[in-house]
Amino acid sequence: METIANELRAVFVAFFYPAVVVGVFLYLAVRVVVLVWRGRGNARARRAAAAVLPILLLVFALAPGDIGIADVQQLFADLSPTIRLLLGALVGVLILELGRLLARAEVEIGAAIYTLFLSGVAAFILHATIEGSLQNLHIFLLGVTVAGCLDMILRSSAAASRTRAKEEAQEESIAVDAADEQPAAAPVDDSPTSGD
Repeated sequence: METIANELRAVFVAFFYPAVVVGVFLYLAVRVVVLVWRGRGNARARRAAAAVLPILLLVFALAPGDIGIADVQQLFADLSPTIRLLLGALVGVLILELGRLLARAEVEIGAAIYTLFLSGVAAFILHATIEGSLQNLHIFLLGVTVAGCLDMILRSSAAASRTRAKEEAQEESIAVDAADEQPAAAPVDDSPTSGD
């Protein structure tokens, strides 16, 4: 029985954990590409610059020389696991909620800021993977994944309920409007005719 437990652990550690990390990264990357693609004219250029900026910073962070990135990594590694979990949960919820909030905003800069945020989180994960410090992000990624999924589950069910309620209200409104628009039927004369 212990052999089966060890083999299952090995499968989860060797396959599923990297799949989750790659999945989070790909989700962020696809989201950034979609945001850039939806922009038009100057908006697309602004979003593209916001998407590229964290990647440019990553290039400088990986280049030889001391620009203080190791200090930031060490600071993050020194945080307690609880703080890293809470930071991950905050980022996971922000990824979804900030997107919803800024998508409703009428100002184009909101989409560019959201793109910068998503690209920055993706660059942070990529940097940790390249530097081999992914173990410091383990608890952080757990928070991102769990909080993001719970937010999607809870917000999606609430949104679905609101959508159903709106659809039912619209159907009732349409039925009432249709009833109001129907012409009144001509009165039927049941009196006997005296023409015979």
